[in-house]
Amino acid sequence: MSRLEDQFMDLWQAAGPKGIDLTTQYLFDPVTWSDREGHEKRRWRFDAAIPDHRIAIELEGFGLNHQGHAGFNADCEKYNTATSLGWRVLRFTANHLASRSWWVIEMIEATIHEVQLKEKVDGEEEDDRKAEEV
Repeated sequence: MSRLEDQFMDLWQAAGPKGIDLTTQYLFDPVTWSDREGHEKRRWRFDAAIPDHRIAIELEGFGLNHQGHAGFNADCEKYNTATSLGWRVLRFTANHLASRSWWVIEMIEATIHEVQLKEKVDGEEEDDRKAEEV
């Protein structure tokens, strides 16, 4: 893990919501995109993810781990593909972790809450549809 990822994990362990399964270096394998319109099969990793809620967390080191425009373009492809498949991608910088750590945790918690609320509403709508079929 990078130093930035270590800082994030320290923050998560100290202040992150309890009972939430966070996975580091989460392999995102959008198999639905393989062989589609000539796209090669892609496999990416999120710096961290909450897979149960389809929340990806990316820590932006401003080019420290990427090679210029090619790395930036690849990241954009990853973020957009994930979003098109229902993932929420949260991006944080070293400055966020150092000086706005409360906000990082707040954004993650708000996103978890939004996902849980949507799941509840979707479940209630599905129950209503089933009741109408009977």
